[in-house]
Amino acid sequence: MDDLEGIRTTLYCLFPQVGKYARVAEISRKAFINTTTNGEWTTRVQKFIDEFKTQDKIELESQQKTISRPSKVIYTYRGILLIGCYGEYKRRLRKERR
Repeated sequence: MDDLEGIRTTLYCLFPQVGKYARVAEISRKAFINTTTNGEWTTRVQKFIDEFKTQDKIELESQQKTISRPSKVIYTYRGILLIGCYGEYKRRLRKERR
């Protein structure tokens, strides 16, 4: 935006988030005036926020899938945490009992 006209016709709406990066929406001045005067502004902003929430939910679910290990179970043996599938746990117990 090197020209002054470009700076004057664009508005920015900041959507801060706790513990995350803020999101910025770029809106033309004309679109802002039209949507606020006809009452569509709040519905548009709410739709924008709902899309954020949907994206955040998808990101959270994908992170949980990479973190969770369905075949890995945590066991304790004499106060020590053991991580592994049940078969590995049983094999370790058999070896120690011999």
